[in-house]
Amino acid sequence: MKSFRECLQEFKNPISGRSFEVWKELDGGVVPYIDGTPIVTSQTNPLTGGNTIPALDSMTGSVTASRNLIKEDSGQTLICTSGSAIVLTIQNDATVAWSGLNAVAAYQGGAGAVSFAAGSGVTLRGTAPTAAQYATQGVMRVGANEWAYL
Repeated sequence: MKSFRECLQEFKNPISGRSFEVWKELDGGVVPYIDGTPIVTSQTNPLTGGNTIPALDSMTGSVTASRNLIKEDSGQTLICTSGSAIVLTIQNDATVAWSGLNAVAAYQGGAGAVSFAAGSGVTLRGTAPTAAQYATQGVMRVGANEWAYL
C-alpha cells in the first residue's frame, strides 16, 4: 500500500536541469529525493558527481528574526515563524567557508515576509519570488560568491 506524500519543496538546478525535492511522508518523516531517487544515507551527490551530502532527516528549528546564513543551514529548510519580515543574508565564501553545492530553503510559516539578501561580495542571481505566507523559496550556490534563486 502506497503512503500519501506531500511535496514540501522542489528545486531545479539551473545549470544541469536536475531536480531536488523534499517530500513529507504520511508518518511525518521528511525524505529528500534527487531526480526521483530517495537519499537515505550519506552518498555521492548525483547533482555534482562529487561532494557527499548527508541525508536530510529533519528540518531546522524556527527562525524568528533576520540573520546571516551559516554553513549548517545548507541542505535545510528554515521554518520562519515571525509576524515581522525576516531577511536571510548570504555571506561571502571567505566568511562562511562555502564550497561545492549548497542550497537553503525557507518556509514562510508566519505572516512576516521572508527574503534572501546578498551580503558583501556576494551576487544573488534571478528574480526574488513574491513572499507569501505558507510559501517556500530557496537559494543555491552556483559558483564562488554566486547564488541563484531556485
